[in-house]
Amino acid sequence: MLIRNTSKLANFLRFGIIGGFGTIVNLVVFISCVKFTQWTGIDPSMPLISNAFLNYSLRLEHVFIATAFVIANIFNYTMNRRFNFGSNARRNKTGLAKFMIIGILACIIQILIFAKLTRPGPLQLNPSIFDSSSGLRNIKYWGQVISIALVMPINFTLNKFWTFGGENGYTK
Repeated sequence: MLIRNTSKLANFLRFGIIGGFGTIVNLVVFISCVKFTQWTGIDPSMPLISNAFLNYSLRLEHVFIATAFVIANIFNYTMNRRFNFGSNARRNKTGLAKFMIIGILACIIQILIFAKLTRPGPLQLNPSIFDSSSGLRNIKYWGQVISIALVMPINFTLNKFWTFGGENGYTK
């Protein structure tokens, strides 16, 4: 029992370490996109598609989240397949597709959390602290970090059992 639980903990820790590197990839892409649009004079909070019925707008920053997510998700899949969950030929054909399906679900949840943390409302991060006076006080950067952290357990659980086979002996 102890060995089994230790193995599960090690599995989760490896997933977390790989996810940490994936988070760095994600943040580099996201921050680069935000900085580039700001440099060109475009507001990353600019609505692209408004939805009055849901009181929600698809914003340029949401596209940046999705772009950063896809790049980081491919990185995470490759690293997890190699170092955490193992691989075989059969699963290599469908593994990335499953990983991306789960990733899309996680990305949608992440965008919704990000929107709640960065837009006015009861869950908005405190604007007097996160006033964008420096990179460490940028509400968008912290919204991105927090939303990634909140989505990680869902992402891990679904990928462990569906993408990488879970308890059936495929995990390392």
